[in-house]
Amino acid sequence: MPKGVCDAVITDGFTGNIALKLIEGTASTLFKLIKGALYKNILNKLAALVIKKDLYSLKSLMDSSEVGGALLLGAAKPVIKAHGNSDAKAIKNAIRQAVSFAKADVIGTISKHLNNNPETE
Repeated sequence: MPKGVCDAVITDGFTGNIALKLIEGTASTLFKLIKGALYKNILNKLAALVIKKDLYSLKSLMDSSEVGGALLLGAAKPVIKAHGNSDAKAIKNAIRQAVSFAKADVIGTISKHLNNNPETE
């Protein structure tokens, strides 16, 4: 997962939550360390100005409020699990994500493929 080679991770809720919290904590610590290094002296501050836009882009890629939440499987309709400390932006994106999954009939597509797969019987 940390290498970014997965499109999706399927796990039980407990294990998934542990993995998610570990990655969130690691990312948060890494950004704090980078910020500390960039504010260490005047040369580093100048370097920070040069790469500021790219750092904010990277930070937004790791921002859970940009995604909104994760799809929970096993329900008849899309259910998006949002983070416990979700702000208005995260809730808006979770709703956007649920609408997108509903319009694309993701649950129906998954069900159809599972029902047509002899390995699942």
